[in-house]
Amino acid sequence: MPGWIEIINEIDDKIINDIKRELNHEKNKLTEQIIEQTITEQTKKIHTTTVHKYLKGLSTYTKRNTIIYYSGWLKERRYKTDSLIINDSDKNGFMAGIHKLDKDKGLDLILHTPGAM
Repeated sequence: MPGWIEIINEIDDKIINDIKRELNHEKNKLTEQIIEQTITEQTKKIHTTTVHKYLKGLSTYTKRNTIIYYSGWLKERRYKTDSLIINDSDKNGFMAGIHKLDKDKGLDLILHTPGAM
């Protein structure tokens, strides 16, 4: 399994190649706003696809259900402390995430949070 840097590099390479390909077809039509929107949409799509690929790989390897819980704390620096911790307000999301999982397989839970503040 690759390290975090390799995953980020893979995402960046895909984003750059996809955007270059799209811009070559549409370069005379795209405005700066559309280019920015395209980058944002492609980034989200490729990020999600890449994360799912490695989560599926982990789940296949461990033969367990795998869930990752992460927030946008790396994107926005202005958060109330309550929004950075896992607490009772997260239970509905967790319950929805595990509702239809095979309980006999167990669960690998990956937390991507800032930890203790």
